[in-house]
Amino acid sequence: MTPAFAITADGADATAAIGDRLLSLRVTDQEGITSDRLEIEIDNRDLRVAMPEHGALLEVSLGFRETGLTRLGSFVVDSTGGSGPELRIRIGAKAADMAGSIRAPKTRAWEDASLEDIVSTIAGEVGLEPVVGDSIKAVRFPFVAQSAESDLHLLTRLALPLDATAKPADGRLLVVRRGEGKTAGGQALKPVAIVPAMLLSWDFEIADRGLYKSVEAEWADTGAAETRKVTAGDGTPVRKLRRVFSSETEAQAAADAALARSERGVSSLDVELATFEPALFAGGLVDPKGLGDALAGTWHLKSVAHVLDGDGLRSEFRAERGQE
Repeated sequence: MTPAFAITADGADATAAIGDRLLSLRVTDQEGITSDRLEIEIDNRDLRVAMPEHGALLEVSLGFRETGLTRLGSFVVDSTGGSGPELRIRIGAKAADMAGSIRAPKTRAWEDASLEDIVSTIAGEVGLEPVVGDSIKAVRFPFVAQSAESDLHLLTRLALPLDATAKPADGRLLVVRRGEGKTAGGQALKPVAIVPAMLLSWDFEIADRGLYKSVEAEWADTGAAETRKVTAGDGTPVRKLRRVFSSETEAQAAADAALARSERGVSSLDVELATFEPALFAGGLVDPKGLGDALAGTWHLKSVAHVLDGDGLRSEFRAERGQE
């Protein structure tokens, strides 16, 4: 099949202008607070390609002429450059959802609010649709101070002890637990099957799992003026979380998340596919098949890249072991 792409700049089609000049195009989808990136390199041999203005909005789609293109997102140009003597220009851009007020510092306080309440409020303020994982949306916070801190950093801070990630993507603000299996629209997600015929290369590392059989967390019961304890799992060794949480639900969620991380381990899998797989996205799930028992089962996607260059169109990803 024939690789193809489409690019618009501030709504105007730029595909034809660089159609025979594109040297490489890379879209990287990252989990969490790191901005998704678009990187383009263009042959400017006759100096006829104009640099885009910083702040220009680029829309990018990749695919094949025979089967059609898949939209990969909107990006705001934030860097440009070039090199010689080949007369090449470089364009860098960050995800448009990461370029707005969600990254601006704010100072305020949240009182007796659930995670769903906080996400919904922030999403409404920045014009995004809230998507919160079912297993964590009811976690309540008696008091949260947001002091000269961006909304995105705040949500990332709240999500971290819950083994969750926060990310604006495709018009939505997602806060979901790793491996929970939700699309950007909040629907249940099926792992993408990866078979040997799709692979160009892969590298993996298997780490110990189940370092702890149980996890303890403490929370401050202000009404009774004492500290209480919750537990996730059963048996020894026991991990005790250092932080004292402000509510029982927050403490229990943190203990559950810490135990899940222990059970999941930190095993990693890096894969370069021989083809383009648009169904892969950071925060999603992948299921390698036919690569042996060590890799069998569901993995959580940490980052995904789609690349078009002289070697064709292909996808790459980095995953970590999901909970089985």
